[in-house]
This record gives sequence, C-alpha cells and structure tokens, in this order.
Amino acid sequence: MANAAFSERVKIAGRLTAGASAQLSERSSDILSGILTIKEYQLNEVLSGKFRTTNEHYAGKALDREKIGAFLEAMNSGFTVLCSIVFLVAGSVMVQSGKTTYGTLVALMNLEASIIWAALSAGKRLPELFDNIASLERIQSFLNMEEEVIHVPDRLEENQNQSFIEFRNVDFSYKNNREVLKHFNMQIYQNEVAVITGRSGCGKSTIF
Repeated sequence: MANAAFSERVKIAGRLTAGASAQLSERSSDILSGILTIKEYQLNEVLSGKFRTTNEHYAGKALDREKIGAFLEAMNSGFTVLCSIVFLVAGSVMVQSGKTTYGTLVALMNLEASIIWAALSAGKRLPELFDNIASLERIQSFLNMEEEVIHVPDRLEENQNQSFIEFRNVDFSYKNNREVLKHFNMQIYQNEVAVITGRSGCGKSTIF
C-alpha cells in the first residue's frame, strides 16, 4: 500500500526528470552541431552558462527522483526488519506459553521471510512501472503532436507582374570617383531566376 501511495509521486518525478533530460540533450546537440558558429561569434561564455543552467535543472530533478526512490527503499527495508522483530517476539511469547515450539517458530519465520520478500519485490517494481509509464506518456505526447502543414503556393496562382527586386535609375560610384552604375534599371519578378553577366569590373558585385 505504501508503494502504491508513492507511485503517483514517482510518476510525476519521472516525468519531470525525463523532460529535463530531453532539454539537456537538446542543448548539447545544439552546441555540438553549431560549434563552428559558436567559435566564430565567440559565444562560448553565453552557451556555457545556458548549458550549466540546464544541467543544474536536470540534476535537481534527478536528485528529487532518487530521493523518493531512496525513501521508498528505506521504508521497505525498515518494514521488513519490523515484521521480523514482531514475528520473533510474538513467536517467543507463544513458545514460552507452550502454544508452539522453536522448530515451528523457525519454520514459520522462514516462510514469513519468503512471503515478505516476494511482496516487497512486487512493491519495488510498482514505482518503477509508473516511472516507465511517465516516459511512455512523454513519447506518446510527441507522437500525437499535429504535423506542421507546409503550404507551398502554386506558382501559377501568383501575380507574375509584381516585382520582387527593382532598381530605378540607380547611380553608384566609389570613393575614387570611378563610376560603376549610371541610370541602372532592373526588375526581378517573383520566382524568376536572374543571371547577371559581364566583364570584370562592370558592376556585378556592386549590384549584388
């Protein structure tokens, strides 16, 4: 009964621990996949702080889960010792009063120990079962998430007369007064591929 009473707490603690573990894995994956960008923009300290915070959050949730498990283990062990003491005291009183013998008492204690061991083993498995159920619920919630609908507009439905990029009478020169563009005009429409060619120095890079 005690194990069943703690099962819901174990389930909640397991769910929180699983969520914190997922966040830690996600953070680690982001750091490893973007290591070049992190070095380039010198984000080491920022991301190290975020990882440290996520790691501490996971450690706290995992510690809470272990505390509940340790308390249950201690309670079960204490219950086993208490039952053995009560059984031994009660049996000794019955032997002294002549209601039974020490041989019968030893046999009953061995039987009692086997029954208690089986009951406690089942009780220990019950919280673990609820812990696994919490993990399965997290997986199920992920599988039940609605798929993202990606809408790709039909090219034929779009207004092909609408400019996407347009230059109107653009003049441009560099500091050395070298004129590159003079009254430059260009229109690029939606979904259109534009190719700009010309000799070196004609202004292709400037347009870009």
